[in-house]
Amino acid sequence: MPDGAQIQFAPTSAKPPFSSTITIATNAGTPLGQFNITILGAGGGLEKSAILSLLVVPLVHDIAIVSATVQATAIVGSIVSINATIGNYGSVSEAFELRAYANTSLVAELSGLRLEPSAIYVGRLMWNTTGFSPGTYKVRVTVPPVQAELNQLDNTREAGKTLLTASPGSQPSPSPAASGGVQGSNYGRQLAIVAAIAEAAIVFLAVLRSKGKGFHRKRVSQIWKELIAKIREFLKLPALARNICYSLNLHLHTEQKVGPYRSPRRLRIGEKRGVDLVHTGIVV
Repeated sequence: MPDGAQIQFAPTSAKPPFSSTITIATNAGTPLGQFNITILGAGGGLEKSAILSLLVVPLVHDIAIVSATVQATAIVGSIVSINATIGNYGSVSEAFELRAYANTSLVAELSGLRLEPSAIYVGRLMWNTTGFSPGTYKVRVTVPPVQAELNQLDNTREAGKTLLTASPGSQPSPSPAASGGVQGSNYGRQLAIVAAIAEAAIVFLAVLRSKGKGFHRKRVSQIWKELIAKIREFLKLPALARNICYSLNLHLHTEQKVGPYRSPRRLRIGEKRGVDLVHTGIVV
């Protein structure tokens, strides 16, 4: 037996045939190396022997990350897989944890893992990217040092970089002004033009009505119908053209006067639609 080693048998004796368990304990003073131990058994006038080889090695705690990988791209809100291979380079069984970080944020972890000496563990951590901003993240995998572990240089390994992109439709749709100020300006300009045309038509038809000696009513009706058709073709807005048409009809069938001796009068058109024709434009 090497110095500092102790051996025990359980049981030490019994009636044959029987089995006995041998336990060998060492301490810090036990020399390193390989030793041959001779086991003797005797009884009934007989004696048997067997040789047991004992290898004494230093007590080593060493958990290492052998490799780590992560997918290169993902959409915000998806699950990113992080693969890691862990090895036990020590001489004793170890319990350990596995963690993954995106930049400095802890994004996934596994606990309650165990590895026997010289064994390999292949694991996968799942990173839920919900709540993360689009951008590039550096992903690394770590194993917290086990008790009495001296070599900690291999406890961290970079898995790679992951580019997170925004999911389609996640951004709020831009307002019409944001998507195209020119388009909104053109639409407003068209409304102003229509208002001016409608106002001029109302005044013109009112004058024709007041002087209507040389004009037949059907001729007047034909004039404003042609005018409305032009407006409809110009704007491609049938509903708006109908409102203008209602205004002209109202003017043809009432006794209201428009002229320089009266202030401009607001004409309420289609109250349910909330549209007004006024002397200076259209109010919606």
